[in-house]
Amino acid sequence: MPAAARRTPLAFPLALALAVASAHAPIASANPTPGFVEHWTTGNGGFGGGATYSNPGTGGELGAGDGFFQMSTPGPAPFNTLNLGTQSASANYAGNWQAAGIQKVKLWLNDVGNANPLEIHFALGTNSTTQNFWQFDTGFIPPAGAWAQFTVDLTSSAGWTQIIASPAGGTFDQALQNVSNILIRHDHAPYVQSPDTIRADVGIDELALVGSGTGVPRPPAGVSQPVALAPAAPNPARDRVAFAIEAFDAAPIRIEVVDASGRRVRQLTLEGGAGRHAWRWDGRTDAGDPAAAGVYRARAWSSSGGTSRSFVWLGGGR
Repeated sequence: MPAAARRTPLAFPLALALAVASAHAPIASANPTPGFVEHWTTGNGGFGGGATYSNPGTGGELGAGDGFFQMSTPGPAPFNTLNLGTQSASANYAGNWQAAGIQKVKLWLNDVGNANPLEIHFALGTNSTTQNFWQFDTGFIPPAGAWAQFTVDLTSSAGWTQIIASPAGGTFDQALQNVSNILIRHDHAPYVQSPDTIRADVGIDELALVGSGTGVPRPPAGVSQPVALAPAAPNPARDRVAFAIEAFDAAPIRIEVVDASGRRVRQLTLEGGAGRHAWRWDGRTDAGDPAAAGVYRARAWSSSGGTSRSFVWLGGGR
């Protein structure tokens, strides 16, 4: 995966993916239900869009004999998959998520073809004349060649960005109340309608809709959790910005700051192992120069996977 992934608005924008979705017959009876899990034992489960898709039929999160959904771009291309509403299982996504009591989405990810950090984002919303799509700001960095579980929080609009809207706009609550599609894609901040262009492979498995009291299995014993990165503080930031990091195993933690094009401006490694860590960025690049004002993204990950967060840098640095 190139360090400087370029955004190509005309290659396969989200609007085109949504147009593909709307070309299919609408779902007559939608019933999003807490506890539903998309296993991807075989096939694509009604997902498609701007990438190449396959299912090896084995190697999934549940072990031998369990398939998973694999999304690939063999050459630089927009990296995304959209639930197209073409199979009966799609009825478990379309409808009023708030009325159904869906509070979280959990999914397992695996960077099956590339050891570089791949930022995966989850989005949902309305595909109609009142398009209203929102993306979860926290990026998920899958571990290379292993599975890790990640969580999307639906309980607040904080940490979500509207990536497509009709002239009428629309709120996050309205998107949750009228979900027609879910979207999974690679992206860099600032988030816009078009997915980033990249060459990559990712495995997706065991996507679960979670409500209060819903029983979703936690990672089994011996499977480490991805590194957790808290939001930047303060945000926007000037002179210095702080990050709280939590690791769940002894693997070294890699930290990067990248700009809006994905170009790396700062990198380092923490050897502290399991537990909580604090790191502060003084606004300097690896070369010691002050970074320009703009939107940046911090990544923290280990061999168990990790997290990325966007923030606004106002300049300064000392």
